[in-house]
Amino acid sequence: MSEDATPQADEREALINLAIYDYHAAVDRGESPDPVEWANARPEISTELAAYFDDLAKLDLLAPVMSSDRNRARTTDSWSPRASGAIDPHSSAESPRPGDLLGDYVILERLGEGGQGVVWKACAKDALEIVVALKTLRSSSARDPASTDRLRADARAIAQMRHVNIIKIFYFGEDRGRRFFVMELMEGGTVADRLASYVNDPRSAAILVEKVARAVHHAHTRNPGVIHLDLKPRNILLSSEGSRRSRTSVSR
Repeated sequence: MSEDATPQADEREALINLAIYDYHAAVDRGESPDPVEWANARPEISTELAAYFDDLAKLDLLAPVMSSDRNRARTTDSWSPRASGAIDPHSSAESPRPGDLLGDYVILERLGEGGQGVVWKACAKDALEIVVALKTLRSSSARDPASTDRLRADARAIAQMRHVNIIKIFYFGEDRGRRFFVMELMEGGTVADRLASYVNDPRSAAILVEKVARAVHHAHTRNPGVIHLDLKPRNILLSSEGSRRSRTSVSR
């Protein structure tokens, strides 16, 4: 084996993971990318992508490809709330707002959002002193079975991890068709919020990188099928005492 075989393999794997992540991000935005076209547009990794999409299709997790006309037909006919069990578009659960109730939790404020979901600060309705973070799907993804399956897989994968610097999952639930999961609240914001504080404090920056590296190493080596595809300062959470926790994503 040549000396550069491993770096080449790592680079190829990174390209595949990025292409898969971008595909699901497009689906989460409400788009309908064609898997065949997606693979053909990346000829250097088209074989691997085709195999991935084939696996999704076998598991019935492949998002449907629709023209604009078919999409309108699906919205007005087969995808009505009564027919599919989806959320009523006029329900408060479609777009949660502060004060809304989701399961046994009261939404307090929006903490952030990404390509797939929105994270809220919430409290238990019968115990207001219990404050948590609650993740839901974006409204554009709430009716997509593939997106809800990924949210469930994400929650399960994180719940199985046992590491001091990986956030804890407490509960996965559903309310009026909207899936959500509950996790511990990190009240110190994100590393992105505090980047300036690390400029003149290289020791703290090094400690931060070590903790994140150990958490990601645990996630990747102890949990088959888990790959963190979006590691960046905004996705590294801080407790009020300054401890760092990493969010994780699932790649299947």
